[in-house]
Amino acid sequence: MRILVTGATGFIGMRATNYLAEQGYDIIATGRKKIDQYGIHSNIRWQHGSLDDLDFCLALTENVDVIVHCAGKAGTWGSYESFYKANVVITENLLAAAQRSQVKRFVQMSSPSIYFDFKDQHNLKEQDLPKYFSNHYAKTKFESEQKVLLANSETFKTIALRPRFVIGAGDNNVLPRLIKLQRSSCVQIGSGKNEISVTSIGNLLDAISLAILASEEVMGEAYNIANAEPENFWDFAESLSSRFGTTHRRVKVPRYLMLTLSRINEFLARIMRRQDEPMFLPVPVAALGQSMTLDTSKAAKRLGYRATHSTEEAVNEFIAWYKEHLPSANNKQKRFSSFTEFWPFYLEHHQNPTNQALHIFGFVLALFVSIYALVKQESVYLVGIPLITYSFAWVGHIFFERNSPATWRNPFYSFRAYFKMIFYLVCRRKIP
Repeated sequence: MRILVTGATGFIGMRATNYLAEQGYDIIATGRKKIDQYGIHSNIRWQHGSLDDLDFCLALTENVDVIVHCAGKAGTWGSYESFYKANVVITENLLAAAQRSQVKRFVQMSSPSIYFDFKDQHNLKEQDLPKYFSNHYAKTKFESEQKVLLANSETFKTIALRPRFVIGAGDNNVLPRLIKLQRSSCVQIGSGKNEISVTSIGNLLDAISLAILASEEVMGEAYNIANAEPENFWDFAESLSSRFGTTHRRVKVPRYLMLTLSRINEFLARIMRRQDEPMFLPVPVAALGQSMTLDTSKAAKRLGYRATHSTEEAVNEFIAWYKEHLPSANNKQKRFSSFTEFWPFYLEHHQNPTNQALHIFGFVLALFVSIYALVKQESVYLVGIPLITYSFAWVGHIFFERNSPATWRNPFYSFRAYFKMIFYLVCRRKIP
């Protein structure tokens, strides 16, 4: 059997490619990035091109029996058009090519992000859709999924899998972000009691195998995929960070407050037409403070799915891979020998527009207090200027930029860089 895997240089696509190759299948793999030499087998043939191109899709699907479609655009930032092109258009092209090439099966990697509704959600079933989708990613993933399921016919069988919070060796998104969050923030959003479904990559790979071989009567539908038991999110995050020697007490912040601040941050980022994805947005913030667990009984009953791989197993294999492939993640803070060397580092820690605005506000307020103190000859007010200036900056870093202020580790360079950045921001000049 010949299987085409799209998105094969991403985490799930790469693991699916290697797993199916190990099962003895003849694999054609394609992806946006350059080939990572991690885990390449002799029965994998790589084809590089754009799935936007229907002719490329036609060539790609020639003599293919099954397509495992993992390609797409994830994230919470960007235009609807960009998500639609990356998630819907390429799926339409693959479906059209698959049907013309007489491909027998199409396995779509969908997402439970389509369920997200800014509230606690427990034991979600496949039909539990929100009134409105939370962002462009969720909307376009659902649109692409529906096109796949509607294409199901007697000669062309389709199925969609919705795995939640997939982790394991090769994960360069979910757990690395969680590690970064643990290292850079002492804030806990919400009560800390929220639970989430997690999917070990081994369980997802088993589900893909089941979908490829499933009986025809269970096709044409979507299935939730997750581990057997949910995890307390903050306990899970703390356990993970402790494996890297990072533990600290957390300040509990109400979920509604953080969500409000994130909406303000999103508004400011859009006003400033920011291109790269800000760190502090409503969907990621809400996800940190609310429960989302999946009911996988449908997959168990109809596909024969069983979650045999534990969360601990997936975490262990991730840590081993992470330390081997990303050693820089454990490096200590770099020491800077000059301000010229420090300046790019400082700018990297001040990308968030709300954080920048808070720095400006603190500076302006401190300036007014200084003028008032001089005019009134009340020197006591000058004592509070550092507190005024840095309190707003620290709020910006902790709640919006979600990193540690550079002042704590490099006070002298940071002091100079602060005034340099303020000058460029106030004068609306491009920061060099």
